[in-house]
Parts: sequence; C-alpha cells; structure tokens
Amino acid sequence: MELIVSHTNADFDALASMVAASLLYPGAVMSLPGGADRNVREFLSLHGEVIQLAPPQDISLERVTRLIIVETQHARRLGRFAALLAREDVPVILYDHHTPQEPIVPAGERVIEPYGANTTLMVRELRRRDIAIDALQATLFALGIYEDTGCLTFGGTTPEDVETVAWLLRQGAKLDLVSAFMNRTLSGEQRRILYQLLAGAQERIIQGIHVLIATADAGSYIDELGLLANKMRDIENSEALLLLMQMHDAVLLVARSSSTAVNVAEIARAFGGGGHDRAASATIHHSTVAQVYAQLPPVLARAVRPRVTAAQLMSFPVRTITPETPVEEATQLMLRYGYGGLTVMEEQRVLGIISRRDADRALYHKFGHAPVRGYMSRHAVTITPQTPLPEIERLIIEFEVGRLPVLDGERLVGIVTRSDVLRALHGERYAARHLLHHGEGPRNILTSYEEHVPAESRVLLQTVAEIATTRGLTIFLVGGVVRDLLIGNAHLDFDILAEGEGIPLAEAVAEALGGHVVTHTKFHTAKVVLPDGRYLDFATARTEFYQYPAALPTAEHSSVREDLYRRDFTINAMAMQLNGEEPGRLLDPFGGSRDLAAGLIRVLHNLSFVEDPTRILRAVRFETRFAFQMDDRTEELARHALELDMLERVSGERIRAEFLQLFAHRNAEIGLRRLQALGVLAAIEPGWQISEPAPEYARLEDALAWAQREPALAAQLPEIPHQRLLLVFLHLSEQVATRLAMRLRLRRTEMALATAAPRLAALLPRVARPALRASELDALLFPLPVALALLLLALSDSAMVWERVQRYFTHSRHQPALLSGEDLQCMGVPRGPICGRIMRALRSAHLDGEISSRAEAVTLAIKMVAEEVKMGR
Repeated sequence: MELIVSHTNADFDALASMVAASLLYPGAVMSLPGGADRNVREFLSLHGEVIQLAPPQDISLERVTRLIIVETQHARRLGRFAALLAREDVPVILYDHHTPQEPIVPAGERVIEPYGANTTLMVRELRRRDIAIDALQATLFALGIYEDTGCLTFGGTTPEDVETVAWLLRQGAKLDLVSAFMNRTLSGEQRRILYQLLAGAQERIIQGIHVLIATADAGSYIDELGLLANKMRDIENSEALLLLMQMHDAVLLVARSSSTAVNVAEIARAFGGGGHDRAASATIHHSTVAQVYAQLPPVLARAVRPRVTAAQLMSFPVRTITPETPVEEATQLMLRYGYGGLTVMEEQRVLGIISRRDADRALYHKFGHAPVRGYMSRHAVTITPQTPLPEIERLIIEFEVGRLPVLDGERLVGIVTRSDVLRALHGERYAARHLLHHGEGPRNILTSYEEHVPAESRVLLQTVAEIATTRGLTIFLVGGVVRDLLIGNAHLDFDILAEGEGIPLAEAVAEALGGHVVTHTKFHTAKVVLPDGRYLDFATARTEFYQYPAALPTAEHSSVREDLYRRDFTINAMAMQLNGEEPGRLLDPFGGSRDLAAGLIRVLHNLSFVEDPTRILRAVRFETRFAFQMDDRTEELARHALELDMLERVSGERIRAEFLQLFAHRNAEIGLRRLQALGVLAAIEPGWQISEPAPEYARLEDALAWAQREPALAAQLPEIPHQRLLLVFLHLSEQVATRLAMRLRLRRTEMALATAAPRLAALLPRVARPALRASELDALLFPLPVALALLLLALSDSAMVWERVQRYFTHSRHQPALLSGEDLQCMGVPRGPICGRIMRALRSAHLDGEISSRAEAVTLAIKMVAEEVKMGR
C-alpha cells in the first residue's frame, strides 16, 4: 500500500497537497496523522465522500510499501507515521516548499521548491505530467495557495503561485467558495484568547524594528491559531508579531512578519519549530510562557536584522549650489545629472532646496537670470545618518519633498532621495523614472570570483583591497569583469573603482608592489603596470556628462551608483565589492544580472545612443559575442539615433576602434550583417554593403590558420582584427573602398591594403587559369603582401587556387636566385633597367625549370646581354 501523509493540524495547503499527490500516485491512500484546522474539517465534512481520508488508526503500518510526505520535512509532525521512516524497505518521497532544514526526514527522493504554497509545487507537477483535474479539485488547490500566501499578499508569494491560481481559475475553481472558507469568523473561545493577547501585548524595538509580543493562557486546545495571528496582525500594525499561548504544560509560539528584516522561521527554529520567513510556529513542551519569554531576547537579536538607515541609503558627495546661483544654471545642473532638485548652501550651512518644478516655473516667467534665493524652499527638512527608513518615508510623505539632506551635526554628508527610499522598500526592484527596467536584489558572487579568477590574481587584488582599507576607501571590481564572472568566464583584466580618489590609491599600490603609474587626471583614472607585466586600471567613482551629442564625456566625482549609471549597458553596469564588511557583494542597481540571464542588451537611459553613438556598434558587438539581442526599446533608440545622423559626428578613429573589437572574434560576419540591417554600415559609408552569402569570412579563418602555422608568413601578418577588417573592402568599388578607408582613418599601411583589396577579384581568374606557368604565377603573386594573399584565398573555393597560392608563398616566392646582381655586374652588366630585366628573366627561367644550375644561369645571362647589346639598349 502506498500512503500519502502531511503534518498534524493540517491546513488547506496540506490537504490540497495530499489530494494533488493522490492524482500523481493513483491508488495511494491518504491519511492525516493528527487533527486539522476547523475550516479544513468543515470542508471535509461537506466533501468527505469525494475526498476520502483514512483514519490514521486504521492504517496498518506493516502493509505500507511507499510513503509520500507533503508540506513538511519534520518527522515529529507525522504522528504515528514517523515510525515508517526507520524502515529501510519503505521508500520515502518528499514534496515541500520550505527551505531545507535539519532534522529533515530521510527521503530517497526530494522535490523542494521555494514557492509561497506547497500546493503550487504539486499543481505544477500535475501540469507537467498533463494530469486533468475537476472544478472541485481546482477550488481546493486555490484554497491551499490562497491560505499559505495570505491571498497572494505575503512577501514569500512567487510569480508561480499567482500564475498557478490563474490556471486553476481556468480549470473551474470557484472563488466564492474560496472566499467562504478563507473569510471566517472567530469562535467564542478564539475571541476570548484574542482579547487576552491584545491586553497582554508589549512592543519591543530591536535593531530599530518594532516587534509585538503578546501572551495569553489558552487553557485547553484552541483551533486555528494562525487565524488568531492574522486577526491580531490586522489590528496591530507591527512589523513582526509573536504570540505565546500557554496550553496545559506546553507553549504554542505563532510568529508573523511583514518585513524582510525579521525572519520568523529562524525564531521558530530556535524553539524546535519551523515555517516560512514570514509565517512560522513552534510547540515548546514542558515549559511556561514566562520561561519562553525570558529566552526570546538573544533569539530576536539573531533573527532581526538592523534597520536600514540614512547612512546606508544616502548618496555622496552632494552637489550643492549657493543662493546666488542663477536659476538657469541650476536648471542646467539638474538636467545634466538627472536631479529633481539641488541643495542650496551658504558658508557650510544648508539654507534650503530648489526643486526642478520651481526652477521650471521661474524659467517660464523669464527669470532664468535671477538667483535661486528667491525660488528655493527655505525650510529644508533634514535627517541624520542614523534616521531609520520608516522615519525617512514618513518625512517624504508628510512634507511632500523628494530630497532630504543628511546632516552629521552641521556638516552635510549626503542626500537621500525619493528614489533611494523606493529602492530600499522594494529591494532594488524599483526603477527610477529615468530607467527603462528593474534591478535585482542583494546578491554575493564571492564564490564565482574565487572559481574563475586565478589564485595569483586574487592575491594581487587582496593586496590592493588591504591598501584601500588602510586609506579608508571602499573599492569594487566593475564592468566587464563582473559580467564575465556571472557568465562563468575567466577574466584577467581588472577595472577597480574607488569610492574616493582613485589616483592616490593607484600610486600607493604601485609603490607597494614596485610598479609604475600612468595617470589621466582629466578622467580621474590611472593604470598601474607591475614588474611582471600585469596591470590594473583604477578609477574614481564618477559621473559623466556630454557638452553636446557625440562629444567625449567630461567626468566629475560621484557615487558608485552614479558611476554605474554612466556606463553603456545594464550588463556592464555592475560592481563587486572587494573590501569592507561584505566582500563579494554584487551591486546591480539596473538589473544587469537579470538581463545577462535573459540574453538582453539594454541601455540605461533614452539618450544613451545620442550621447555616444558608438554604443550602437558596441551593442551589436555584444550581441555577436554573447549571442544576445537588444531589447525592443534599445533597438528603437539605436535606430532613432541613426535617423538623426548621430554617427556622422563621431571620429573615424573611434568607429575604427569599435570595428576592430568586433573583428577580434571569429563570428564578426554575424555582427556585420546586424549592422547592415540596422543601417549602420550605410550611415558610415553609403556604398558599403556586404553580399549574401559571404563565404569568404569562413575561408579567411582557414587561411589565417594556415598562415599562422608558417613562421615566415606569420611574421608578416597584420594583427588578426586588422586582417579581418580588410575583408569588408573586397567587394567594394575602389572609389567606395577609398572613401571608407578615409572615413575609418586607417593608417598608411592599412590604407594601401584596403584600397588594393577590390582589385583582387579581377586577379583571381588569372591565378586560376589552368595552363599557368610558374613564372606567370610569380608575376601575379610576387607584388602581393601576405595580408592580400590571404584575402585572395578567402575569395576562392578552388582547391587548385589554394594549392597554388599556398605552395607559392611557402616555397616558390623564397626560391634563391642562381645569380645575384653583383654577379651580373662582374660580367659587365651595369646597374639599372638592363640588370633588372635580366634578373627577372633568370628567375622566370629558374621557376619554369628551364635552368637549374649556376652555370646554366651564366650561359643564359651572357646570351641575354648579347641580345641587349644587339638591340642597342
């Protein structure tokens, strides 16, 4: 016999999970080990003929051949069925949605998913196996999900819970029936206990969190203590609620939380219980309320996280203006940095706030020249670094302000904005209005860092972190290295961002490690080159603004968040903390890790491509490299920037640099086709098109592989990206090729190769001619640099052409001459055209096999000299 069980005092989630399990395991018997909530008993009394449960005392444990446990991991909650866990001949299957906890039932097969309700897990298994359900079952399953997620309002509710309820409604679930069993009244005994709890409630403030502890003497057993807790929570608006109820010689602990700062499951586990982070319970036997109450302080100290304060939320340094700053200038500053207001200061004292709205009104009335003194709010609401988040939230709402200066005494140390508060309240899932997406929650990637960064590099970075710590600086890895850590790629180039001045830090690192520093004061950056050739790039957390579209950016000091916001795409706007209290902490304010998982390239703001049009090429490069794609809005913004001819304003050097980075990868052709589809190629040069298909890109890779195996040829090759870039000139007219080479500002040598590339198509048929003598091939190929020879191979799919060209460049081209110029001069041949003609004729005869020795070469040379004399040359 197969047996399906759940925990004692079953709720709807337990019952629904058991019924779902009976559909997964047809023929299995369902039994509750002991008791059920009153509303569950009422449901069963109405539907007992359909949902058949065997009384636990009627189950013969000897006949059980397999045990299926749902919605619990604790043996002590299985009643008499816990004895089955000791039998090796009874396999155990476990379905639960709680975080794995010790002790856990020894199940051979576990299905554990952190959904808000266990019923969600079970229904998803039914759907995966395509098992049909009826309307009654759909209603019961909806009841299970609604009860354990607080009607989809608890913090632990997942998108899967919501989606499953929607599917159940489509299967016929009756919400009026769900409501009837969910919204139930208290019994007289429950009301008595509730009055005791309210009378005995005491609030304690722990780590800035309000925790309500209520006690009562319940006497005999009381049904549905969770219902009492929910009613209590509706009345008392505390962030955490603990109910301690005496029942004979045991204390029942019921805990609820509405804050991520309080994990009540940790509290319950300390007393032998368990549950969710927002709802948990425990039964403490042989104890009194007073004894349990006395044990609470250290438990709460561990389970309650410190409240978020202004010191954690604020941005710094703060940009301020004086009261004499013209309104027009203040408006430009707000536009430049995307601020909704600016703090006005005089002699290190905060005078007020000028809001963007008030500045706009002044401009509308033609008062842009007037000082902000006349338009600022003079009663600035300020806070301290210790001000807790709820108080900050209250001040913003009460005084209708969007920015709160943070004062440490009289000193301005930071600013907290409405956006900062929303991010804190919603765990970074809030996105400010100027963003296009949502960010991710807190995360630590130290494990990935340790797995993918070589040990010697980690030692180096640890040294840098220690130096930064001694200087009072917090440092981060930023940009591509963080992206690659999340992907799982090794990365050896490290960009280090300092909250504070980065150049002095770089100088200190160089001094400690014996390296030297190259600084760029304008951009607040520095590069440290170490004695072993490794290098580190340092930057000061900064923001950038553009004086005009497509200009190079101007940098100013800023915070890490603003530094990340200046970057190109979300997947590059992440940072990993290297020192401080939490090494490995991922800063991902713009959702880069989620976009990375989804394969999306997403810009950070609407003017991104206008400010720097080369980001369009960079977006395509990342699409090509990672097989990602731009999201719809990003592609729309890219096309709009192209319609505005923004690329015309970008220098050829910057465009060339982007193309060379694209051609650093073998699959550059994919990127080129994408650029052509977007209209980028035509925007750079109207005559630039790539053909369909273009097999020369793949053939060039074969040619490169061959040339790199030949040391004499490899030494003459340009850098691989430059070689691949030459491919784009093959099918252009010479006129278009010349214009494109000039637009890309190619260097002189590259210019010569690029403008010669279009002529190779006409050369190819001559090289492929069947009856081609060796000397004729020499005349065709000898003038070609190795780079153009590889392009010639890329043009041809003929094995004969490949054999000819490869043999020529590895053998024939370097065949030594039988006679030198000096030999001819000793024979009386003067320097000049005659000597050149004779040398070429001797080489042709040698290549064609007409002569093979020095003596034969002398004879032929004498004959040719005589002919030259005869012709009077």
